[in-house]
Amino acid sequence: MSKETNAVMKDKTDIKIFVLFLLDNINYPLEYTSINNLIIENGYVGAFDFAECFSELSEQGHIIGEDVEGVRYYMISDSGRRLARELQSTIVESAKNAGIKSAVKLLSLQKSGAKISVNYEEREDKKYLLTCAITDMSGELFTLKLRLSSMSQVNNIRKHFEDAPEKIYRSVMSALTGEIDYLLD
Repeated sequence: MSKETNAVMKDKTDIKIFVLFLLDNINYPLEYTSINNLIIENGYVGAFDFAECFSELSEQGHIIGEDVEGVRYYMISDSGRRLARELQSTIVESAKNAGIKSAVKLLSLQKSGAKISVNYEEREDKKYLLTCAITDMSGELFTLKLRLSSMSQVNNIRKHFEDAPEKIYRSVMSALTGEIDYLLD
């Protein structure tokens, strides 16, 4: 199998370099959950492998953490940055591109101070109109309105949107830009 496939990385060294590569390019402190989601999102790294490699990178001083108001944030250290830059050429190009693309989208929502809102109203026809929105300092970024037939649908969609607005935003953008046309066929 060629290294340019979309296969899961199994080699711990490759995973560590990939993690350091993304943290170097992000250059912004993130909490563990955001880093975890970012790394495993595109399917190149499994959750267990990520957790193990992240822990080892932290122990080795390549990733450093700092507590801010009770939340632990992580960044790449100078030694991690040197390592990432020296060895990034060993990582599959498609993995690097997918990771960078996901990081940019994640950070654009976080850095912009984006806020989410989910509202619904019951219509005269006993259906519900659900509105999911993301706004930032510049105004409305994303609004989605759905007519739904039950309160259970409203609650289910509300929960998913509140739990992962970035994923939903990215999914809609990917569908609208044609990056995932295969899902629409």
